[in-house]
Amino acid sequence: MNYNDATLTAIGVDGSQAVPLTIVSAITPSDPLLLSTAAPYVTRNAAAQFTVAATSASSTSSVCSSLGVSDPPPTELYYWVDNGSAVSDHAAQWAMASKTVATAGQNPGVFNLALTEQSMGLHTLYYFAAYRDVGITGSTLPGSGNSSGISNLQKIMYAVLPATNSTTLIADVNQQNDGSSATFTATITPGAGPVSAPAGAVYFYDGSTLLG
Repeated sequence: MNYNDATLTAIGVDGSQAVPLTIVSAITPSDPLLLSTAAPYVTRNAAAQFTVAATSASSTSSVCSSLGVSDPPPTELYYWVDNGSAVSDHAAQWAMASKTVATAGQNPGVFNLALTEQSMGLHTLYYFAAYRDVGITGSTLPGSGNSSGISNLQKIMYAVLPATNSTTLIADVNQQNDGSSATFTATITPGAGPVSAPAGAVYFYDGSTLLG
């Protein structure tokens, strides 16, 4: 919302709208369950993690190139996932990433993006950087908000795969006698990643013969 003229400015991922803060960013996954290191990233972690190195380049942007401005360091970074807010305690809000280095004036600024439980499938992660505090929804009175510089919206795609399972099989008696009965127990252990409630059935075979 633009102060004093009753207009609203939207930012989009196509970069068609020039903004004062040009951000050159490098986003990389920092996820121990990562399966693919090339975009679109693939992970078995529903709470995927990413690191963004955002470099301010305001002095060369189309808005500020003729003003002789310096490059202010990015101080904040906000993110959102396509199916709702990126973190569970920020319903319908952009989440603010944590900065990895507290040194003032660092350019690039390095930020950690920590998602909470996301559904399985393909997702789009959106993010933008800012210089100074971004106004919040509670800034309703004149002069109570902030006029921060923001970058264009950027995005990456990543996929969450279901967990892999492992199966162990034990018998109640080892070295059975010919013709005696035996009880087998199969234990299914889910791997790391998004896990659903147990479902389905387990079948026991002796070669191609179904035992139970």
